Amino acid sequence: MADPDSGLAALVRARRGELGLTQAQLAARAGIVKRTVQYLESGQKQPRAATLAMLRDALGWTAADIPQALEPAPREHGTPKGYGQHYRAGEDPCGPCHDAITAGSRERRRRIRAEQEQRRARWRLQDQEAGRG
Repeated sequence: MADPDSGLAALVRARRGELGLTQAQLAARAGIVKRTVQYLESGQKQPRAATLAMLRDALGWTAADIPQALEPAPREHGTPKGYGQHYRAGEDPCGPCHDAITAGSRERRRRIRAEQEQRRARWRLQDQEAGRG
C-alpha cells in the first residue's frame, strides 16, 4: 500500500479540501463511486487512466497539473486484466495480447465443439433407445 501522505493521494485530498468538497461530493462530481475516492486518498489504489481523467475534470485540473510520475502506469502484460486491453480499446493488439485473445478464442471454440458433440451423442443414444435409430 502506498503512503497516503505522498503522491496522488495527497494531491487529491488537498485539492478536495481547497474546493470544500466531501468525498461523496467529489465522487458525484467525477462520476465515480465514493469508495474509489476513499481508496485513492488512502493510497490503497492507483486510478486507471479513465478514472484519473474524470478526477482531473472534477477537480479542475489539467494534465499538466499532475506530475508525469503520478500518471497511471500502463498495465503489465501477464496480469489477468492486462491481456486484451488494446483490443478492448479498439487498437491493434500487441503480440502478448493477440496471443492471449486468440488462445482464449480457440479454447472457447474447442469447448463448444466438445459440448455439441456430447449433445449429439446423447441424442443418438436416445434415438437408439426409442427404436428410431
